[in-house]
Amino acid sequence: MLFKIVLVQYTFGIKSMRQTISEIQTNNAYRWFIGYGLSKQIPHLTTFGKNYVRRFKDTDIFEQVFVRVLEEAVNAGLIKGDAVFIDATHVKANANKKKYDKVKLEKEYKSDPLICKSCPYLNICTGSKDCTKLVSRHIWARYMEEAEHLRHTDLNKEIYARRKETIERVFADMKEKHGMRWTTLRGLERVSAQAMLVAACMN
Repeated sequence: MLFKIVLVQYTFGIKSMRQTISEIQTNNAYRWFIGYGLSKQIPHLTTFGKNYVRRFKDTDIFEQVFVRVLEEAVNAGLIKGDAVFIDATHVKANANKKKYDKVKLEKEYKSDPLICKSCPYLNICTGSKDCTKLVSRHIWARYMEEAEHLRHTDLNKEIYARRKETIERVFADMKEKHGMRWTTLRGLERVSAQAMLVAACMN
């Protein structure tokens, strides 16, 4: 019942749980969907939030819901994985690895100042006083580079034109119809859970 209430909210892009509960109280279709008759009292608007903290936090239940819906769609022949679209950037660097930032998911590369000091292109490359060039590189950079490479092949040039007819429309629907233009939630975990439930609703 708790998940069905949230699915109602995200399916129809209702902005808040307060508004969702208010609409469920007077909408017979919503009541039928969550399994509540006309005389049964609808849960308070804070019920899901309290259960999130007590029962759902630090679990993979939201991912399970998403995966189950995705599997049903795949089994029904509604989803194909023969084409994957991704936005990409291109960064190149030749340097020694310095450290890994777990928050930004980046690796930092620092050049050898003994080599750079005598390089004729030093002033073009870096203005640092210690003759060191520092480059940050996302841990998924090589995948984005591969996507950029594939985008320029003849086959992908042909199908890339369809992106605006398919992928961009999905993004627009997610924002305009399912409440993902902004979020009222705080924290990566909660927003990730919302994104997975919205994707489940759309699928």
